[in-house]
Amino acid sequence: HPIINHKALEKAMTSMALPLYYLDFESVSPLDPPFLDVAPWQTIVTQYSLHASDTLGGDLRHFEYLADPKIDCREDLVRTMLRDLGDGGSIIVYSSYEKTQINALATVLPQFAQELHAVVERLVDLEKVIKDSVAHPQFGGRSSLKVTLPVLVPAYKLRYAALTIAN
Repeated sequence: HPIINHKALEKAMTSMALPLYYLDFESVSPLDPPFLDVAPWQTIVTQYSLHASDTLGGDLRHFEYLADPKIDCREDLVRTMLRDLGDGGSIIVYSSYEKTQINALATVLPQFAQELHAVVERLVDLEKVIKDSVAHPQFGGRSSLKVTLPVLVPAYKLRYAALTIAN
């Protein structure tokens, strides 16, 4: 059975502002960088998936961006993401990855730094919420989404296993 710090969980959940955005990045880290200002193995965000809801439990709107691998799309990705995220609401992520990448984009694209730093201020890291609020023996001391989600939402494990590509 999970051990839940209800006060910490309630504080985290009530601190979120509507609308709620759920952001996830995908990236590459090529040995042979495709652009002059990218170092070997440097991460390049190539895609985001974003879901938004104006109410708790409300219908989700989906936004996405997929970079063209033949051109440097970082500026277009940032411009589109900023438009999709609007000016208010909490942006929910799981881990510090998106924060790290947004800060890196602000360095590479200084013309967007102020807006990107404002996005960082809106981030809510659910991994931190889980670490501070929920413990379960099946977590094995870990907090990754692949560990915690199947434990907390057992039906997810069945749905994930049924996917053609499950990892």
